[in-house]
Amino acid sequence: MPRGGEGDHSQNGEAEALARLREHEHELDRRLEEAGREAKALLAEASQEAERLKERAKAELGEAVERLRLEQAREVARALAGIKEDTGRRVQALRYQAELNRERALAWLVTQVKGRNPP
Repeated sequence: MPRGGEGDHSQNGEAEALARLREHEHELDRRLEEAGREAKALLAEASQEAERLKERAKAELGEAVERLRLEQAREVARALAGIKEDTGRRVQALRYQAELNRERALAWLVTQVKGRNPP
């Protein structure tokens, strides 16, 4: 059987320990809520940063596409200029050949006419 003051002292100790545990539990709950708020804030910040990165990536991609489009347009223009130049040379060659053919045809016709009507 517990002696006179020992039972009360033991119950007081248990009550104090229980009170300290409850206080500690409240402190842990407060810290958990605080950590939750911080996590939400960090998540919101990360989400905003991700959106900024996404927009920047879209802009950079658009710029890259535009650069490629301009580069391709320059290549097409160079190719067309080359084709035009080549076509010009071919036209000149055909004109020259046509002139030679006309001169040969005239020379042949002259010989034919001379051959029919001797002077």
